[in-house]
Amino acid sequence: MLKLAKLDFKLPELLTDDEMARVLVQANELKSWASQIRLLGVAPNTLFDGFFSSE
Repeated sequence: MLKLAKLDFKLPELLTDDEMARVLVQANELKSWASQIRLLGVAPNTLFDGFFSSE
């Protein structure tokens, strides 16, 4: 995931084809990882500073 950070959040139209491909692959991995963390964050009796769940 640090490879994504090295792109310094360039505007999408400034990414090369290779950079775009790397972002797309890692975006799927990041989405999956974040979903797993979110499930832990909304578990019963779980509270994290700055995170509010309406579930």
